[in-house]
Order: sequence, then structure tokens, then C-alpha cells
Amino acid sequence: MKLIPKVTGIFDHTNNLLAFLTGVLMVFMMLSISSDVAMRYLLNQPIFWLLEVTEYGLLYITFLSTA
Repeated sequence: MKLIPKVTGIFDHTNNLLAFLTGVLMVFMMLSISSDVAMRYLLNQPIFWLLEVTEYGLLYITFLSTA
């Protein structure tokens, strides 16, 4: 019966780690989109690869936070 608490503890720690990674990814996306908007309007040069990165980030956020 000592196996069940260990497995649930590992699951809880993994779930917390994935939630932390999701939060880090969301903050990265927020800052990168804000900088892209600023560069587009102030310097007239957007970051061309940022749209694809944020699309993949939204996909990863969906699956990382599903537990």
C-alpha cells in the first residue's frame, strides 16, 4: 500500500511542473506578442517568425495544462 502514495506524489509533482511550464510559456507569449506589436508600429519591422511560434505555443498550452 505504500506504492499508491508514491505514484500519486510523482503524478502531483509532474502536474505541478507542467503547470509551471504552461505559465512560463504564457508569459513568454505575452511578452513576445507585445514586443512584436511595438516593433510593428514603432519601427515598421515585425518579427516574422513570431506568429508561428505563438500558434505552436497555444497548442502546447492546451496539452500541457490538461490533466
